[in-house]
Amino acid sequence: METFLKADIFFFVTTIAVVLLTIILSIIMFYLISILRYIRHISQIAKDQAEELSDDIDDLREEIKTKGASLASIFDFMGHFTRKRASGGKRKK
Repeated sequence: METFLKADIFFFVTTIAVVLLTIILSIIMFYLISILRYIRHISQIAKDQAEELSDDIDDLREEIKTKGASLASIFDFMGHFTRKRASGGKRKK
């Protein structure tokens, strides 16, 4: 009779442990799924922004190719102006 009592106690304790473990794992899985959904959302936003940035850079490259000569002359002018100013260029009196 004592063996049956020990077996019943063992199964009762084991059942409680399994139920608690299942509840804990369910809570962990719920939060893990929520986190993974949020990460997927963030990665989709990053992907969209990267595509927009890539398009902007392509547009900028095309604009530089078409207007390269005028941009080069502007940069040369600005470089000439800053070099004079940095070297203490001549002032008109």
